[in-house]
Amino acid sequence: MDPRRKLLLACEGIPTPDDIGAAVGGDFAISLTSIAELRHAAAREQPDLVLIEVGASPPSATELRKLVSAARSDCPVVLLSRQPDAISSWLAAESRATGYIQRSTRIDVLFDRIDAFMVAHDVARKAELTSKPVDFVRAALASSQPAFVEANPFPFLVGAPVDISPGADDTDGLLEDPMTVRSRNAPTSRPVWMVCKVAASRPGMITVGRTVDNDIAIDHRHVSKVHAVFRERGGRFTLTDAGSKNGTWINGTRLAPKGPPSAPLAHGDTVRFADVELSFVSAAGCWERLRSETKG
Repeated sequence: MDPRRKLLLACEGIPTPDDIGAAVGGDFAISLTSIAELRHAAAREQPDLVLIEVGASPPSATELRKLVSAARSDCPVVLLSRQPDAISSWLAAESRATGYIQRSTRIDVLFDRIDAFMVAHDVARKAELTSKPVDFVRAALASSQPAFVEANPFPFLVGAPVDISPGADDTDGLLEDPMTVRSRNAPTSRPVWMVCKVAASRPGMITVGRTVDNDIAIDHRHVSKVHAVFRERGGRFTLTDAGSKNGTWINGTRLAPKGPPSAPLAHGDTVRFADVELSFVSAAGCWERLRSETKG
């Protein structure tokens, strides 16, 4: 039995092994199908990942949504697009695909993006299957750094301790204002969020906001319902303010509401959503910080 992950690629024309080799290399056991046969092929192959090619003349958003629905068998469905970023992002959102990858993406970057989609999908599935959220503080204390990074291969947002005990005073300051730590976090005294796609809504972007349908849900009254958006490309993350009322900052500089994405974030950058100040750190850095500050 082939131990490799199974990938199903649906192409507009007649796919060839050369097309696939140029796109994803040898890490997958590849199955090829036409757009017309996608539903039957997905049911037959039970793939770990579906790529749907979107060419120069893409189908309508409605048609693409039907294709995504037909292909979905509890696995990520990603558009392999020849369209510009803006159109690709819109098509992914409208069709409810997991996301999109540009067809011209370099091989090494494409591998990283495929792996990110699959890990994020696994994270979301685990979150759906258990009512007990992940306690990253406990995970850091209980595991080695390599094990923690392997289990959580994304950057983190880490905040100062907050009082979330019942009956805490509801004041304006972050350190006094209780925050309910949700969305991949346990109710500990340390707000920690992994920066990855968890929610089924708004594919192609990692949203930050007050409501639980965000990927990073921060239950603080000064945070907007959809406050800001992270986007990832090639392992690098940018941040955009989504038109929030109380603003988004990076290292003390406020982002323009609904403005262009920031420069790629670096380990140790400070980000602020309204009153909520957090550090953007690597998974390894998160492990080190949680262990040193908790034990200290």
